[in-house]
Amino acid sequence: MNKRIKVLHLQPQCSVRISDLQEEIIAALPTEEFEVVTAYLTDTPETSTSGMQSQSERIKYFNFCKQDMKGLRLALMHQLLKFCREENFDVVITHRFKALDIMLKLNKLLKIPHCIGVIHNMDDFNRFYRKLNTLLFLDKHWTIVTVSQAVNDYLSHIGYGFNNGNIMTINNAIDTDKLLKRIYSKEKAREQLGLSSDNFVFGTVGRIVSVKGYLYLIKAFEKLYRSNNNIKLVIIGDGKLKNELQQYVNSNNLQDAVLFPGEIIDAKLLVPAFDTFVLSSLSEGLPLVLLEAMAAKIPVIATKVGGVPSVITDQAELIDSKDIKQLFQAMNKYYQLSPEQRHSLGERLFQRLVESFDIKLYRQRYLQLVQKNNQDQYTK
Repeated sequence: MNKRIKVLHLQPQCSVRISDLQEEIIAALPTEEFEVVTAYLTDTPETSTSGMQSQSERIKYFNFCKQDMKGLRLALMHQLLKFCREENFDVVITHRFKALDIMLKLNKLLKIPHCIGVIHNMDDFNRFYRKLNTLLFLDKHWTIVTVSQAVNDYLSHIGYGFNNGNIMTINNAIDTDKLLKRIYSKEKAREQLGLSSDNFVFGTVGRIVSVKGYLYLIKAFEKLYRSNNNIKLVIIGDGKLKNELQQYVNSNNLQDAVLFPGEIIDAKLLVPAFDTFVLSSLSEGLPLVLLEAMAAKIPVIATKVGGVPSVITDQAELIDSKDIKQLFQAMNKYYQLSPEQRHSLGERLFQRLVESFDIKLYRQRYLQLVQKNNQDQYTK
C-alpha cells in the first residue's frame, strides 16, 4: 500500500458549520489517498458558536487566545513549527489571511513541497506590510486559490509576488441537494422567526459589521416603510455594530419593523421566510449566503461588489454600494411585483446556481489541484 499524502488543513478559528466549504475540501480528499489533519489556531468546539467538530480524520486545537494572534505571533509560530516538524506534512492548505501569513514564514524553514492558500475576501492585502510579507515569503511552493474571479483580479492587480502563475480561482459553491432536503418551508421558516404570513419580508444574513452595509439597508427600508407599514426587515446575525443599529432603529420608531433575531445556527434554512433577499455589502469575495438565497428560489437585490455580479449576472437587481436611493428604488420595485413575478425571478436564480456553482465541481477541482501538485513534486 502506498504511503498516504499527509495534509495540514489550517484555519485561524474553530467555527465549523454544516456544509462549510472548508469541510467540503476535506470531503474531496479520499481517505485511502490522503490523511487530513485539521488544525485550528483559536477556539475549540466548546467555545465556538456552533459547537460542531470537523469531519477531518485528526484534529488539533492549539486554542491560542486573541492576543497570541496579534503582532509577531512568536509563541504561536514556535508551537506550530514544532507541530509541523513532528508531523512531516506533504501538503498544507490555509484559510484566511492570518493562517496564510504564518505559514508563508514558517515554510521557509519547513519547506513543505505543496502549499495552498485560500483567499476568501477582497481587500485582505490593502495594508502595505501585508503586501511586503507576501513579496518576501511567497515562493514556488505556493498556489493561491481565490473564491471568485473578482478576488483573483484584485490579487493580480496588487502584484507583490502574486501573478498569473501562482493564482487560480475555484468558485465558492454549495451542496444544493443536501440543502434542499433540510431547508424549511416558507410557513415553518416564518413561524421560527415569529413572522406573520401577511407581511412582506425583506431579509439578509451575515455578521453585523460595517462592511455589510446594514445601516444603508435600514435607511432604504425606512423610506419604504413610511408608506407601506406591512413590511418587515429581518437581519439575522450578530456583531459589534448590532447595538448601534438597534439604537438607530429605536430612535426612528422602527423597532416593530426591523428585527434582529441574533445569530442562528444554520440560518440558511430560514431564508425561505423572506420575500426578497438583500445583500447590501460594501465589499465581498463570493458570499455563500448569496448562493443560499439562490437555492431558496427567492429574488435578490445585491450591491455590485466583488464576485457578486458574476454570480447573479442579469438575474437580479444590482445596485451601487452605499447608495440609499438606489436601494430604496430596488426594494420598492420588488415590493410592487406580483408573487408570480417574484417566483419567476427566484427560479431563474436557482437555475443559475445549479449550472455554475455545483459542489461536485468544487470538490473535483480541489482534488485535482492537490493531486497534480504532488505528482509534480514527485516527478521532479
